[in-house]
Amino acid sequence: MKSLLIILSIFISLISPTLASDHVEQAAGKGKVIVVYSGQCPSDVKEEAIIKIKELIAYEAENSPIPFPSSPGIWSNGSLGAVDLHNSIESMKKVFRWQETNPKWSKLYSSITSMCGIEDFDINTLEVQ
Repeated sequence: MKSLLIILSIFISLISPTLASDHVEQAAGKGKVIVVYSGQCPSDVKEEAIIKIKELIAYEAENSPIPFPSSPGIWSNGSLGAVDLHNSIESMKKVFRWQETNPKWSKLYSSITSMCGIEDFDINTLEVQ
């Protein structure tokens, strides 16, 4: 949780015109939504889980009704996750609805959470102001 707060404070400092100097470019424009996923996963399956996350992202890239960039990785506290960037709250919600109703997406996601022994990833969103 501490690393998530650090990441969010970095994003805020990058995107807030009152906190950032004039020469710093915003990480995301106003109205965009950054979605942060994180979850613990045993080290003996971490590499396999990252491969599965990349597979899930590739499936989203080819099948999501609204395209969005997503990057997988390992957080500084050792948890796995990804960061997505959506154009708006509305587009994020449409993608979430698609994910909830898409059997293949659900199967891929469940295989990752099951492999890691977690019920769900922690999900936090940041709407850029």
